[in-house]
Amino acid sequence: MGRVILICTDGSPLALDAARTCIAVLSPTKDDNLIVAMAIEPADPALAYDVSGMAGPLMTAEEFDDLAQAQQQQGRQVTSQVALALGLAPDAIQVVQGPTGESLCDLASELQASTIIIGSRGHSGIKRAVLGSVSDYVIRHAPCPVLISGPATLGGHQ
Repeated sequence: MGRVILICTDGSPLALDAARTCIAVLSPTKDDNLIVAMAIEPADPALAYDVSGMAGPLMTAEEFDDLAQAQQQQGRQVTSQVALALGLAPDAIQVVQGPTGESLCDLASELQASTIIIGSRGHSGIKRAVLGSVSDYVIRHAPCPVLISGPATLGGHQ
């Protein structure tokens, strides 16, 4: 069996460009297993459960469950579209829930990925400190090599 290559996406054109660039660098064979992955931050449970003891929840438990299901469905649609755009089977996808960087690293570990592909927006300095960086997290915590493609390699997209 070939390599397991985890292609991380947020559904943006930049992420798709990064995936294409990195796939070209890796030159996968037909034996390699390419999987498009997306992590979805879970909805805040405070929306459905009264955690303050004062105002009550903003939505019912059923509405909260519907929101979670809608997020999963949207994640599956986005990853399927990215898979198709990359010429992969629409079911070559994984949608995980949790903090983005951590969830993607956990998935890579679970799948015994040989490489993670991820894009970077190229934030630096204060923006990175304030916003954080999923690619920074992944490169520091991944169980395998990480191939990052950023705006400089993608024709300057921001």
